Amino acid sequence: MLFLDVFMPDRDGLELLGLLQKHVYDGQIVMMSGADPLYLNIAAASAKARGLRLAGILAKPCRKREIEDLLQRLAGPA
Repeated sequence: MLFLDVFMPDRDGLELLGLLQKHVYDGQIVMMSGADPLYLNIAAASAKARGLRLAGILAKPCRKREIEDLLQRLAGPA
């Protein structure tokens, strides 16, 4: 599972999505950003359009509990 911040210091998250698609990344991706939620939703839609497995989106700053809830949902019933 990859937690991807849409805005990284040296690379744009959308550019990284293209690289993940090119290398046929088959793990799950959680998109994260402190930017405008609209941009985060556009990035998530781009991941889906590229055939990448979007596990969820998190607005930053996110709390530990939000991450735990997401991971628990992905794991399914206990």
